[in-house]
Amino acid sequence: MAAPSIDAMDPVIPPSGPTTASGLRGLVRAWVLYAEARGRLVQIEAREAGSRITGATLLALATFGALFTGWLLAMPAIVWMLAERTGWHWSRAAMALAGAHIVLGMLASVWLKRKLTTLRIFEESFNQLKRDREWIAGDESQP
Repeated sequence: MAAPSIDAMDPVIPPSGPTTASGLRGLVRAWVLYAEARGRLVQIEAREAGSRITGATLLALATFGALFTGWLLAMPAIVWMLAERTGWHWSRAAMALAGAHIVLGMLASVWLKRKLTTLRIFEESFNQLKRDREWIAGDESQP
């Protein structure tokens, strides 16, 4: 009678084969593809955000330059006209206009703060990451 082989007798030896190694490779490959897709999405949104911010910045600078130049040219004339019309000393007319400018500046800063808090950049990336977190946490209904 032939003796049984050593491998058949030893149940402790784990089965070796391509399943463990290929499973690990598949998992790593999936994570790499996931990271690559996320990176591409961030690149696309960064380009879009950059063009939006650049366009808005250039428009803001041009607007500010034109308004500031007009303001510089108009203020002495407005102070003079206000002093002539009201009979005030020119310094009193200048202070009244300064107060009006301070109020307008405060209103504009409140408006700017509201605009900046609603500015949305990288919105799709953040939404996708939120869906991913929900899915990882166990919400199976989300892809």
